Amino acid sequence: SDLPTGGTMSKTTGSKVSSRLDPKKTADPFGTSKTRFRTPFSQEHSAGGVPVHIHHTGNTMSLAWDCAYEDVPEGRLLLLCAAGLQEVAHPYVFLAPKMFEAIVEREGVADRAVIPQLDTITRHLRAALSATDSFERGLKALVQLSDCVGQHLNKFLPVLLQSISKQLSNPAFRDLAETSLHTIERNGGPDASKHIKTKIPTYNPIFKVTSAKPAAKRAAFT
Repeated sequence: SDLPTGGTMSKTTGSKVSSRLDPKKTADPFGTSKTRFRTPFSQEHSAGGVPVHIHHTGNTMSLAWDCAYEDVPEGRLLLLCAAGLQEVAHPYVFLAPKMFEAIVEREGVADRAVIPQLDTITRHLRAALSATDSFERGLKALVQLSDCVGQHLNKFLPVLLQSISKQLSNPAFRDLAETSLHTIERNGGPDASKHIKTKIPTYNPIFKVTSAKPAAKRAAFT
């Protein structure tokens, strides 16, 4: 888990800095608020309202939380991180998706903070999925959300799938999109399968939903 079990800091699974970040895309600390803050996440982080920082170890980075496990404001941070998936500058491009993943993996968080806010969360994810520079982060977060809430996500799939379908022609995203849709379908069951097949007719579903044909009646002979 990315969240602390006690104390004030916890290390996450390391990620190669060179593979995660483009050093050219770093937030400008001298820019105006309009240019510095793409979403509420970066604005809140700059104001000190996000209780986390990056822990560097060699050429890897991980999350380090500045509060104890029980004090993490998961509901508020979840919405901020969902919005922050649209960020493209360091450190936000690393922090927002990592924090989102850590929060949705918390035990019992689905009922406490995720399901009650699904409408807002999915609106943020749709925005991330609609832009090429944040599509991959949005899609990975959608899979993590699906793992967290299962079939509760189904009613929001039609609008999310519209954004995904527009990126399927991009070779860079095709394989990731296919594996992600399979996970979403498994978590959501036959209803999710119907939604995916409706919005993406070329999709090969896991659940083969067919209408049962009544057996033909034999003619009665006397």
